[in-house]
Amino acid sequence: MNEKSTLFLNELTALFQKHLGQSLVGLYVHGSLAMNGFNENRSDVDVLIAASKAMTSLVRTSLTPELNTLADHVPAAGGLELSVVVIKDLVPFSHPAPFDYHYSTTTGKAHVVNSGGYDPDLTAHFLVTRDRGIRWFGAPIHEVIPEVHFSDAMKAILYDVEDAHDNIHTDPVYYVLNLCRALQFSKNKTVASKKEGGEWALLHLPPTYASIIKACLKGYESSQHHVPVPGLQLQQFASWILQCIRQNQRACE
Repeated sequence: MNEKSTLFLNELTALFQKHLGQSLVGLYVHGSLAMNGFNENRSDVDVLIAASKAMTSLVRTSLTPELNTLADHVPAAGGLELSVVVIKDLVPFSHPAPFDYHYSTTTGKAHVVNSGGYDPDLTAHFLVTRDRGIRWFGAPIHEVIPEVHFSDAMKAILYDVEDAHDNIHTDPVYYVLNLCRALQFSKNKTVASKKEGGEWALLHLPPTYASIIKACLKGYESSQHHVPVPGLQLQQFASWILQCIRQNQRACE
């Protein structure tokens, strides 16, 4: 992890210590930054925060402007995505998971949701955090973040990629590599980064898809979003991968 990311995470931790006080249980990094796949020119910073109780409206009101200021300097072109969860709400775990506060600058502005919300993506975030995450502050990960069963993980993963056929042309690099790592998990339960998923796919998918995967891996390294692959080929690739993922899901039910 580079110095800029380290400094940002330390400042983020200090901010939540200031506003949550003793209710802050832990701060955990997941996603590409935790899996050695981070590219500051396209990746985002993914963070989970665990708390012992829900934030009051007063805390939200005072926290958000300061978080906006800090997020303006996030050292990642993809922005910041952050969720606060209350640990007692996660036991017993149920998909989709509840959250107390969600903040994202990936769409160019803050997005805050009050308590009582549910996010299907959180299940995948828990999966990655338990397997590959970094405890930046607080309690050990496995004492806080719930275990995710394969069936729930697959629901979350399919939720994340189900639009791939229709939207793969908008960001082929993202969709192709995300599909590859989703297929990898569905086959052997390995939690992988996008880059790792693409590299795995080169070794295990039919050679006919090799040129697409290589182009997207190259695009990922060079921070490109588009690759010289016809849209029809991309859609065929997405359809085939999605079919394989669903078959693997059914085989484990």
